[in-house]
Amino acid sequence: MFDVVEKYSSITILIRLERNVIDKLVGVYVPSVLVLIISFTSFWLGLNSLSDRIAIGITALLTQMTQFSQVRTYLPDTLYINVRCGCNVIESHCVK
Repeated sequence: MFDVVEKYSSITILIRLERNVIDKLVGVYVPSVLVLIISFTSFWLGLNSLSDRIAIGITALLTQMTQFSQVRTYLPDTLYINVRCGCNVIESHCVK
């Protein structure tokens, strides 16, 4: 019925965020996978080699705890529950 054409001015903002994935792969995922593979070698050991299995398990546990503590140093300090608290929970349950 009515042909009303209104013109509006607008502003378009484009924000581009990038993440460096290679640092995460090399620093977190590759070492975790390697520790996992090494810890699975304990299943191939004989039943009589209990001390070797224990040594591999303790080494894998200590390596994962070291990785968690290194990841925590890169996280910002916050007042709410975040991954840092999750790492503490995982560490406390693994050590017990």
